[in-house]
Amino acid sequence: MLLVDVAYQEVRQVMSRKLGSSLVPSPVDWLELCVAHSDVRRLVPPLELHFGDGTRGGDWTIPPENYWAPVDINTSCMVVLNSALMASPLNKTSIIGNYMQQDMHVLYDLDNQEVSFQPADCSSI
Repeated sequence: MLLVDVAYQEVRQVMSRKLGSSLVPSPVDWLELCVAHSDVRRLVPPLELHFGDGTRGGDWTIPPENYWAPVDINTSCMVVLNSALMASPLNKTSIIGNYMQQDMHVLYDLDNQEVSFQPADCSSI
């Protein structure tokens, strides 16, 4: 997932504060926030994305396993990246990738200009 700089900085700050002393050094230089792999389900909170302007839109709750990934045998890292580090035009774009959409039905209603999300057990499809 790519987030525009202001959104990425907010997510990074909140996660850093919530995870505190549980954070461990990243085994790769391009991922900033990491914890012991065994701590992800216990410590990492769901990520809440807010869409719309308050009068229209909704929220999407993303479980930790959809935005944290193992990077080695002991460590998992947040796989949300700052789009400001990308070349133009990606540097001003947020992208919700397929990793984040695991076990999720996504409905694109073009006529009503809406996107909706619903949890799903894709292993049973």
